[in-house]
Amino acid sequence: LHLRMKYPTDFQFDYEDEDEAEEEMYRTHLRKLYQRIVRFRPQLVLQFIGSCLSSLSQPLSATSPTEIEVALRLVFHFGEGRRPAPGAKTALRDGPFREIVIALHRSDL
Repeated sequence: LHLRMKYPTDFQFDYEDEDEAEEEMYRTHLRKLYQRIVRFRPQLVLQFIGSCLSSLSQPLSATSPTEIEVALRLVFHFGEGRRPAPGAKTALRDGPFREIVIALHRSDL
């Protein structure tokens, strides 16, 4: 899932381009799938996020933008996927998720 969420290096965010519009629809499908998994297995997804973040090169400022972007999207969509709404507030009550958010804020990004 982590690897499939990365945008191709030649992606230009041109939604009028048919191929790129299809790519964006694919990303939407992956996001919805990920959020369903978050709702049913949030602790497992937190482990997955932790694994993805720990695999990034250090310092984070030296990591490729596509790697950072997908990792941040995983964190963001985790908050969106939590229930009850608003999910981000619910997720921030969770100690491990709160620690991930704090660590990202303290990083050199």
